[in-house]
Amino acid sequence: MGKMGKLRINLFGRLRITDDDGAAISVPGKKPQALLAYLALNAGKPQSRDHLAALLWGERFDEQARQSLRQGISKLRKALGDGAPEVLVTDGDGVMLNTDAADIDTADFERLAAEGTPETLAQAASLFGGGLLDGLEVREKGFEDWIAAERVRFGDLASDVLGKLARRQAEAGDADAAIETAKRLVGLDSLNEDGHRLLMRLYAGNGRRAQALKQFQVLADVLDRELGAEPDPGTRRLLDEIQSQDSTAAPPAPASGVQAPESAAPPLPDMPSIAVLPFANLSDDPEQEYFSDGITDDLITALSKVRSFFVIDRSSSFTYKGRPADVKEVGRALGVRYVVEGSVRKAGERVRVTAQLVEAETGNHVWADRFDGALTDIFDLQDEIAASVVGAIEPQLHRAEVERIRQKRPESFDAYDLALCGLAKMNRLDPEEADKALEFFQKAIEADPTYARAYVCASWYYRRQVQLKGMVLSDDEKKESLRLAQAALDADRTDPYVLWQAGLTRALVERDFDSAMAIIDRSLSINANSNRAWIAGGMVRMFLGDPEAAIEYAEKAMRLSPLDVSMWVAYGVLATAHLQLSDYEEAAAWARKSVRRYHANQPIHHVLVASLAQSNRQEDAEAALADLMALDPELTVGGLKERYPVAGYRNLDGFIEGLGKAGLPDWKS
Repeated sequence: MGKMGKLRINLFGRLRITDDDGAAISVPGKKPQALLAYLALNAGKPQSRDHLAALLWGERFDEQARQSLRQGISKLRKALGDGAPEVLVTDGDGVMLNTDAADIDTADFERLAAEGTPETLAQAASLFGGGLLDGLEVREKGFEDWIAAERVRFGDLASDVLGKLARRQAEAGDADAAIETAKRLVGLDSLNEDGHRLLMRLYAGNGRRAQALKQFQVLADVLDRELGAEPDPGTRRLLDEIQSQDSTAAPPAPASGVQAPESAAPPLPDMPSIAVLPFANLSDDPEQEYFSDGITDDLITALSKVRSFFVIDRSSSFTYKGRPADVKEVGRALGVRYVVEGSVRKAGERVRVTAQLVEAETGNHVWADRFDGALTDIFDLQDEIAASVVGAIEPQLHRAEVERIRQKRPESFDAYDLALCGLAKMNRLDPEEADKALEFFQKAIEADPTYARAYVCASWYYRRQVQLKGMVLSDDEKKESLRLAQAALDADRTDPYVLWQAGLTRALVERDFDSAMAIIDRSLSINANSNRAWIAGGMVRMFLGDPEAAIEYAEKAMRLSPLDVSMWVAYGVLATAHLQLSDYEEAAAWARKSVRRYHANQPIHHVLVASLAQSNRQEDAEAALADLMALDPELTVGGLKERYPVAGYRNLDGFIEGLGKAGLPDWKS
């Protein structure tokens, strides 16, 4: 630990920084404070200097803005001290706040909220000590837009935390605590009608009928004053329910929302099962009602195209429209493991949609995000949001299912479970784990000889070796990989996952790029929201020497699911595509980003070495070549041409020339 030790940065309320002894640290100047706040909310993620300069000094000339940024960084370093590890890390063009050097209240808040247990919700609620960065105002449009969006995001998340915490407290029988939490909720956002309804139910459930009726009037007054609107029909139905209660009758359930039917809950399907609840319309604009219903319909349709999901149809999901619903009860009533819920809020000509994926049995959040857009073309926006949500949910649900299966007894595994266990091991990107994965895939085939995904995943085991190291398979292994891919297609030619996986095997093992592209495009025609199918298509376009299309495919994948573990592959596609376009600086940047994510990806090391050399960064190129040769000591230019599918590359001569400039020998003697 250095001189100052680990810092504590509090962003809720006014910005406050303390050292490990609790002493306050002052950062002079609004813009250095704003710079620290931005880096803290993006802690652990390098930010480019150009982006930071534009964010906080956007109205100045470029060089003047960068100089102002340098001065801001210098002021921060001086204020925060020179502890080890250092708080601010600069690496070339990147600037990052080091998560090992500082604890940040917003990061703790998001982590605790995501865990979603009663204990962590209570801890998260205690951390939320006020609005985000109260009093910190910087008159730069870029920063103003960013901080406004972040304040809304954290406000929405705090509302979600407080609402869930109040329900958990009510379920645990602590009515007083639940009421106090619900009061915090409506105090945070007086227009939060769900919060007012929750408080009404809590009051009524605690025998405080008059207070529940008064709360309705509070809501009615604030809606009339602020929006010129009236409470929605669901709130009026709740009012009628409370008014009709005899003082001696049992009060309504305090916070449980929609009750499950008395009949036995339907059994859970073997595959991941999802219900999409109608997205809540948080305005009185009828057009917004159509929009929120349209998003729900689009999500149900798009998720239904993911063949590995069981999705509840619209007729069942929409029975919950306009009614408060508890995800645990929804899960039991509809027989699903996961629930998607969200809301739509309009502000002028802008609209914000929030969405979250919740595990029904535990109430834990698996994933959440928000989407902003203009209402100029409401249908395009609706399609874009649906695609983004589905693209994010697919990989997140996969991880949640892996975690769930870890809790099962191995002797109860079926073919789906076995294949998922294999996929979890494949995703660790370790050769020994991959060998174990193949065993799981083979067991899945034995358990169900018609299960197409088991075959195609077993084929992937062989294909990935080619993807990372070139053609290292024996003739027998090549035949087996292609046999398994064909067996998967024979078993199911309608599963988009099977299609893109089999297509990529044809590309890398058989080098039949045209056939591979046709299969992958068929996959995308069924499910256009699979980020990995777009990555696969980008790889094949790259082999075909079509870098412009490869970039489009990779960027689409990144938009759909920017945090997916497979993004190193997308970065590699972008690197190779830019090399083919002779944009060596851009190629080197993406290649560096890819190999940082996964170092053993040899083809992207080739791109990095060649791009650095062609950018006249000889010292960096030679260092990158030494790194590559440690992975593949026998590599030569001629060997690369034989082992890797580079023949169709545009600018192949420039690629080979760059490798030669860096010092890669032509042939080893």
